Amino acid sequence: MVNTHAQTMAPTIPQRTAVSLWVAPTPMMAPVMVWVVLTGMPANEAPTRAIAAAVSANMDALTEQYRAITKNIANAGTSGYKRSVTSFASAR
Repeated sequence: MVNTHAQTMAPTIPQRTAVSLWVAPTPMMAPVMVWVVLTGMPANEAPTRAIAAAVSANMDALTEQYRAITKNIANAGTSGYKRSVTSFASAR
């Protein structure tokens, strides 16, 4: 046997913690942009760059010298081949 008991439900009551139903969003701070511009070369960097340029030039000269040596070895058995000679003065 099944008995059904009807129950009345009370209407829901909204929470009353907010001042209004639609709360304005929290204002955001405006973003601040800071640009830092460095001009010129620091005094302690100048000698390092000059040394790096000299080392780079020497590496280029050595590369040319190794290419000439490799070419001479590769063509050692070729008749009529004139070997190439590279010195630091002739490289760039």
